[in-house]
Amino acid sequence: MKIAIDFDGTIAKRKGIPTIHESTQDLEPMDGARESLEALINDGHEIYILTTHEPLEEVNEWLEIHGFPHGFKVTNVKQSGTQVYIDDRAIRFTNWQDVRKYFI
Repeated sequence: MKIAIDFDGTIAKRKGIPTIHESTQDLEPMDGARESLEALINDGHEIYILTTHEPLEEVNEWLEIHGFPHGFKVTNVKQSGTQVYIDDRAIRFTNWQDVRKYFI
């Protein structure tokens, strides 16, 4: 399965809402994130990490420093054919009446 996972607030602990993008260096990993990514990769899932951090290499370095497994791509572009998105700030779509309840 092709899975996209948000970086801020899902893999790394968020700083502020909206996220403060000073540096990835001060961020701490979310509990269980490393082990869960490793399990998903070992299970054969295709993993993409979505982020708005620039440059993307800083996110790759952060993941390496914190011992995250290899076998995924860090990107700022939604990937075609993605079947699941894991994000801490998403609203699950059921129908438009339910979505409107969040805003109206």
